[in-house]
Amino acid sequence: MPPPARALLVVLGLAIVGVWAVAARLTPDRRGYGTHEQLGLPPCSFRLLTGKPCPSCGLTTSFCHMAHGQVGQAAAVNPTGCLLALLAAALVPWCWASAWAGRLRGVVQPDRWLLSLVGGVVSFALLVWAVRLMIERIA
Repeated sequence: MPPPARALLVVLGLAIVGVWAVAARLTPDRRGYGTHEQLGLPPCSFRLLTGKPCPSCGLTTSFCHMAHGQVGQAAAVNPTGCLLALLAAALVPWCWASAWAGRLRGVVQPDRWLLSLVGGVVSFALLVWAVRLMIERIA
């Protein structure tokens, strides 16, 4: 693996640590969504237009709960946020171990691995969203 690729893995690991640090400094919004607004970002346009949550509503709040060690609250807000937080935590040592070894540890086909990872997370997020909408409709 060329030195720039190794450096990129180190930087990616540091960036993920930075995301965790920011999440730990935020206060989870009591509504279960909107924590990202503390970062100066606008409210969810989808929610404003439809009154319904989008697939990513609550992700920042869930991640923030995870950073505070509140796994139950994180799962209640948005299980996808829990999944992303756990994946992010696992990626840090993987990035650094891969950079140290000079090869992607445990990955034979990086393109397929990344596609599977992203596809799995997106599929899970859409499934969670569909279930949330069905529960809301029933309630």
